Amino acid sequence: MPSTFLYRGQAAAIGGSLRRPVSKPINGAAASVLTHAGGFHSSRVQNYDLDNIVKFTLATTEVSGSQSPDGAYTSYASAVIENLNVYNQVTADRIVGHLSSRLAGNGAEMEILSFGTMFTNLRIGGVPVEPQLAHDLFGRLKTQGAFLEAWKNPAHADHAALRSAVRKWYCTPEEEKADEAAGAPIRPQKVTRDGLVRASLFNGFTSEPGHVTRSGFEITLPNFGTIILAELFIGKDTRRLNMLRLKMGSPVEGDMDAAGLDLNGSLYP
Repeated sequence: MPSTFLYRGQAAAIGGSLRRPVSKPINGAAASVLTHAGGFHSSRVQNYDLDNIVKFTLATTEVSGSQSPDGAYTSYASAVIENLNVYNQVTADRIVGHLSSRLAGNGAEMEILSFGTMFTNLRIGGVPVEPQLAHDLFGRLKTQGAFLEAWKNPAHADHAALRSAVRKWYCTPEEEKADEAAGAPIRPQKVTRDGLVRASLFNGFTSEPGHVTRSGFEITLPNFGTIILAELFIGKDTRRLNMLRLKMGSPVEGDMDAAGLDLNGSLYP
């Protein structure tokens, strides 16, 4: 029986819901979905304005899936948001999320990369911050097997870099320094109910901002809420990326994702 690949990919510029000062959904603007047969889909929204709380000038998403001449199954999902403004507290000139995958037809694991992902002029509370993203590390750990092997094996060439990254995901800056100084082992994995490891492309700031508190890639801005940067979930043949996730508490209350992507696929038989 010839093999069939079932593609799965989706991308959305923003989504979520507000509870205060108005109660309404943040509809999944500029959403694109890939069919099981692959193909291409794109979406575009201009001049979005939700009650002057969430705004952007342009958002585009794309998803694509096809078989390459060498027989590999390839796909990608991307989302780009320009001039995002969330209640004048979180702003960015440009946010780009990008995932690309390749599955050879020989039973190998799916390779998924995030090159091209970036923040441009991200500001939190009006203050410029420069998040650094670990493209080099995840460019090497592009399969789930490689990622888990580097995590559990201290002799692995990328174990030290991953150990340092994990501290940046899960620890306060003070805990990071203490663990590094003590040579502490890598922290336990944080796993979702369906077996996805929670990670992040976030690899620290160029310089630590003093007006917020940080625990891993979760940043708390007083009188606004929690900002989560480049959140990544890794599973077998799947990766999910939220470039920006907000848990807003006061005076605006609600939850929101920006540049959210999901890429996966299954080969049968």
